[in-house]
This record gives sequence, structure tokens and C-alpha cells, in this order.
Amino acid sequence: MAAFLIRVVFNDLLKSAVSYPEKKLPNIDRIINQINYLLEDSGFSGQFPLLLGYFNTQNKVIIMASAGLEAEITTENTHVKLPRSLPLGTLKFYQSNHLEVKGNAWQCLIRNNSQKIKLMFNPET
Repeated sequence: MAAFLIRVVFNDLLKSAVSYPEKKLPNIDRIINQINYLLEDSGFSGQFPLLLGYFNTQNKVIIMASAGLEAEITTENTHVKLPRSLPLGTLKFYQSNHLEVKGNAWQCLIRNNSQKIKLMFNPET
């Protein structure tokens, strides 16, 4: 249930940003703190590892923030590691580990102990 709540909140924030392009895209740290507050306010307890991110198609920038998961981003020009931080539900306020990486094509490897998932983006030309 908590995962569903997180997805709904994040999708709603991004949908709002797309609907009103004159507004700036949401600050990723602010989003993590809003989700953390909603989890607490909804009565969920425990630790919730989370990695949030989006790709700004206009500026070709990948923006990611970690709360309990570690990630590696590889673009055509760079390779960056996003270290694991504390999962949601641990603190009242989060200063997440986050990054912004410019790139047209990219890969992201997300790790949680021995589990991995790989995401890739390559625009059609």
C-alpha cells in the first residue's frame, strides 16, 4: 500500500509539472520530504527504500535522489555513483543524496543489497 501511495504522489507531482510548463520542475528533495511526511501522516511505519528520478527532456538532464538505495548512472560522457542514504521512515526531514547528470542516452543500475535493476534510455533518431 505504501508503494502505491508513493507512486500516486510522485506521478501527480510530475503530471502537474507537465500540465503547467511555465512552472519549474519540482525539487527532488522537496518531493522526498513530502512523501516521507505523507507516509508518516498515513500511519505507515517502518523503513521504505526509495529512488526517485526523472529525465528532463528539454534540458537532457537526469535528476535522481536516493533514500536507501544506491545507483550508478552512465551516459555517453560520464559515469556517476549515487550513494545509498537512509530509507524513508527513518528521519523526520531528509537531505537526500541527489545528482543531476546531462546526457542524451543513459543507463541506471539500481542496487539494494544483492538485488539489481537496470534502466536504459536511448532516444530514437
